[in-house]
Amino acid sequence: MADRKGVFYAALAVVLWATLGVAFKLSLAELSSYSVTVWVAGLTTLLFLVAALLTDKAKILAKHFAEKPWFFVGTGIIGLCIQQYLYIKGYEMLPASVTVIIFYLYPLMMVALSALMYHEKLPATGLLCLALGFAGVIVVVSDGALSGISLWGVIITLIASLAWALFSVLIKHHKFDPIVGMFYFNLSGFMALLIISPLVGIQIPTTGAFATLFYIALFPTAIAFVAWDLALKSMPTRISANMALLTPFLSLLFIALVLHEKITPRQAAGACIIILSVYLTLRSANRRRR
Repeated sequence: MADRKGVFYAALAVVLWATLGVAFKLSLAELSSYSVTVWVAGLTTLLFLVAALLTDKAKILAKHFAEKPWFFVGTGIIGLCIQQYLYIKGYEMLPASVTVIIFYLYPLMMVALSALMYHEKLPATGLLCLALGFAGVIVVVSDGALSGISLWGVIITLIASLAWALFSVLIKHHKFDPIVGMFYFNLSGFMALLIISPLVGIQIPTTGAFATLFYIALFPTAIAFVAWDLALKSMPTRISANMALLTPFLSLLFIALVLHEKITPRQAAGACIIILSVYLTLRSANRRRR
């Protein structure tokens, strides 16, 4: 069942993630994808450390890490190193619409991984709603031109999608303080990214680019990750996965408003399908709750 707080946290995460398209476009105009990933990871790690100090959680930092060190390190590398870097890399190798289609397989992967790893039950109605939502994602972001795409780009984006699905499932089924946990996840991802920096090189951002990077680190990353963790722990995986399907539609909406790109009738139709899918999922969940 899903409570109202869980729906609120999931919606907050989705809205903040939807602003990433605009923010990444602005930052990638000056920096490489690797540099953007490293700077965001470093800033987010610092933000969570400051949050831990301000909320008097610094005293449990060592205790939390000692309880499950490999979980924090491994999960952080999966979700905040591999996923982030490969996802942005996919945009360099594929058309944006194709990248989004492939990456937004992750809600379906979440449901499958939860069933396989943690034996979560999936009602037939939940699966049908999720499939309907994913169909809406395809309608929203696809231009119908999937020929001539890079096979390696597809593989890289699929790995990014699987990494994010696995990260989401792992944090759902482990208990930890959100601020402390996200600090260690980001720190692990940041350190892993720095290891390859001699091979790639890190660019120094201008003041304007740094402001955009700080926004990405604070809102779509730090705040959204905490909200997503709280949402995952408040509702079944199928519901949070279904709500995540709203992200590509909202991304297009923000891009249209800020960057003045047009939303086509096909994309509007797909948005209606996604909203219907989320509505049916939440309605079904509320009936089960009652």
